[in-house]
Amino acid sequence: MKRVKEKLLYEKKLAEEQEERRKQREAKKYAKQVQAEKLKERAQAKNKQIDGLDKWRKQRERDGYDEMGAEDYEEAMATAFRKPKQPAGTRIFSGKQKSKARQARDKKFGFGGKKKIQKQNDANSAADDSGWHQGKFGKYAPGRAKKAGVAKKKKGQLRPGKARRQQMRGKK
Repeated sequence: MKRVKEKLLYEKKLAEEQEERRKQREAKKYAKQVQAEKLKERAQAKNKQIDGLDKWRKQRERDGYDEMGAEDYEEAMATAFRKPKQPAGTRIFSGKQKSKARQARDKKFGFGGKKKIQKQNDANSAADDSGWHQGKFGKYAPGRAKKAGVAKKKKGQLRPGKARRQQMRGKK
């Protein structure tokens, strides 16, 4: 009975492992399809940009290469390479509301972006010593020098050195 039970458990385990492998294969196939779609979209976008640039060049050729200011050039380049506008975070969050905790943290600490430059010292922050205190235990703490001198005197009084102790032992 025990052997039969073990065999059934073993077969069940094998079946579960096979099912897991099958799911992984399917997931891999799906991921490959998604990647292929992305590559196609990128290629299409690139072709659109190139076509837009070609149209712009042909239009300038037809117009006789009239003088064009920097603003006009920038505008033409922007229209040639324009991507469709997408509000920030729509793809990631897809309409989900932020949790209350996330909103509170964003309000307290700010939302994203670079922080390193803000955290660097500048002339004002380096000169500001409002948060600095001497402390009790530092090297230059108040009263430290006196305590060190007193401790040496007491130390000398409490225990003589080795030679002095041997002399005292010899006197007895």
